[in-house]
Amino acid sequence: MLDLAFIRSNPDAVKEAARLKNNNIDVDYLLEVDRKVTTLQRQVEDMRAQQNQLSKRIQQAGKDKALREAIIAEGKQLAEQIKALKVSDLLLSTISTLGQLAYVKLDAKELDEARLAIDSIAVLLPGLEGRLDAQLLRDFNALLANVRIAYADALTKDEHAGES
Repeated sequence: MLDLAFIRSNPDAVKEAARLKNNNIDVDYLLEVDRKVTTLQRQVEDMRAQQNQLSKRIQQAGKDKALREAIIAEGKQLAEQIKALKVSDLLLSTISTLGQLAYVKLDAKELDEARLAIDSIAVLLPGLEGRLDAQLLRDFNALLANVRIAYADALTKDEHAGES
């Protein structure tokens, strides 16, 4: 499994390697989904930061009723933005992050952490059936299968290392 950062930096090389291996992965589509996930993650992080700032500003406003009402109005606008987010998009973002994290944990030989990420993906994916493009769902199921294989390989190597 290739790191997304590598794919982002070398899309043409990845396309050529996939072609040579008769792998029909759509690298452009993968990068488009990656951009959407990254954008969504930033939006969610920004909204969390805004919520934290609003909470602090309300406390700082003290007894200034007009200021408190203005800040509360901002909070209501933010709440509307949060309501507009689709849960399926957030799940997609979470699964993508967990997939990347699982591979990082496998590389670090933190198998319990990798297993937790893998199990979490397995729990979340079925909730997206019928809510995502079929190709995208297949890609995420392939991610799950690949990371499970990588986990099994790492577990086997770990067991053999313990025998030496």
